[in-house]
Amino acid sequence: MRVADVEDFWEDAIRASAALRACERNGLTLSLASETDPPPPTTHRLGPVSVAEEGRHCPDALLMPEALTEHGGRLMARAWVDTSVEYMRTGKSAAQAYAPGTEACPEELFSALLWLHDRGAREAVVKLGIRKAGVSRILLSPKLDEVRAAVTDDDVLCWSAIPDAAPPSGFLVQEWVPMTHEYRFFVVDGVLVTGAGCVEEFTPLDHRRVDGRFDAAMREWRGNGINGGSPSPVMRMPQRVSRYVEFLAPIAEGLPHGQRTVVIDVATSAQSGDPLIVEFNALPNAGLYATDADVLFENLVHAGDRGYQVNLL
Repeated sequence: MRVADVEDFWEDAIRASAALRACERNGLTLSLASETDPPPPTTHRLGPVSVAEEGRHCPDALLMPEALTEHGGRLMARAWVDTSVEYMRTGKSAAQAYAPGTEACPEELFSALLWLHDRGAREAVVKLGIRKAGVSRILLSPKLDEVRAAVTDDDVLCWSAIPDAAPPSGFLVQEWVPMTHEYRFFVVDGVLVTGAGCVEEFTPLDHRRVDGRFDAAMREWRGNGINGGSPSPVMRMPQRVSRYVEFLAPIAEGLPHGQRTVVIDVATSAQSGDPLIVEFNALPNAGLYATDADVLFENLVHAGDRGYQVNLL
């Protein structure tokens, strides 16, 4: 029986073997750097060889790019914990001065959550602005004490909401909307090169060549900590994949420098039925799912931008 996160075991080997084949086909030499002896900046990079090199707790340069705000299909904003001297002395946050009807979202975390509720959102997804540090879904309220309690009672957010421990990179706060059929695209130099459904137990070993570059297997509901419940069965949906490609290809083509080799997750809004962008991720350490790893690394070998984000942080 398959288990979730089996990709943690296989993906390093798959990446290395796909990179080796791509280099051999193009007459290049592949070398693996150690954590203690990293390669020079001029090296022809295909990405980090370890999580430590990528910097799991560095600021997320792709937390809220313009394409996400334009095509995310829900309210969102960046916010920070109030670390002012006045707040540290009195415990009174700028959120207490928040006025309903404010047009622009306040930058203080609790104020931003009150702003979301004021705009009609009833639940929010809060993501820490440090890479892969956790995502939480919380209930919103028009009352500051209830919003504060929802954050401080959350297992992920509780410590980060304390001023002394708050991440300097802040948070991404988003209106929670139910999403179905989540799918991951790998974009190289602004072009969609491969993709697969967000099926946690799948790896490139599960990729079906008959589908071409974009694997057609996906599930309606992921059943993760944000959606809740159990994952739905995996089904092949080539028509939905084609719709996603049509939606995302022109967006990817218009991405700015520094965001043209990335991973973009797309889903369908269960409310409107329209596709939307879920999030951006740095390419080197993003899960592959059932993508075509050989196509990905063949494109990376020839790419102008290989998606190595550390220098942008």
